[in-house]
Amino acid sequence: MLLTDAAECLRVVFLGSCVLLLDLNTVAPRERVEAFHHALTDSLVPNDVAHEEPETGIHARMELWRVGGLDLFAPRNSGFEVRRTARHVRHHRSPPVVSVSLQPMGVHRAEVSGRQEFLGSDDICVFHELSPRVYGWSGDGASQSMMFDMHRLGVPVDVVVRASLQLRSSPPYDLVLRHLRGGVARSRSPEGGSRRGGSGVRHDGARTRSASLGRARRTDH
Repeated sequence: MLLTDAAECLRVVFLGSCVLLLDLNTVAPRERVEAFHHALTDSLVPNDVAHEEPETGIHARMELWRVGGLDLFAPRNSGFEVRRTARHVRHHRSPPVVSVSLQPMGVHRAEVSGRQEFLGSDDICVFHELSPRVYGWSGDGASQSMMFDMHRLGVPVDVVVRASLQLRSSPPYDLVLRHLRGGVARSRSPEGGSRRGGSGVRHDGARTRSASLGRARRTDH
């Protein structure tokens, strides 16, 4: 299953060192908007970014680290909104990714396929990079995201999008949420970073994630 497999990846694989992508405390106020945009988007993953605060009030810290073959991204910043339109979707990295995110701080806003949702600490959020979306939060907030290669996942974009709107219908949802929280916490601790587990993601991971997405999709019919 998609969510179960993500939690297992966090539990068993070796964690590499964390990379600090951005700390706006070290950036001059007049340069913070540009620095934030550069850290969050580029020519391969274009987005429109808007901030709640004027440039002098923007603050952000973004970290990136590796779990086996997965990238984990953890931003914490002031209120913002990132908008990915159909025009943006035509330009993407190779391969595109599917992200699975937790929202440990703040109330997050998301819009996919015309459906608006508010997301909190008890929600798991899934986005497909090839689907238009709006995402952000008001005031201070934070997220923790892991990115899966969409080709390895092997599920069409529309299936991922529809299933992402039905995640809570999955019977092990609460259990997986606890595993994801625990896995992220351990991966960021000194003890978690020093332990070695498996050398990579299990070979059957893409297949089990595909099955989970198919199940979530069928509950909508």
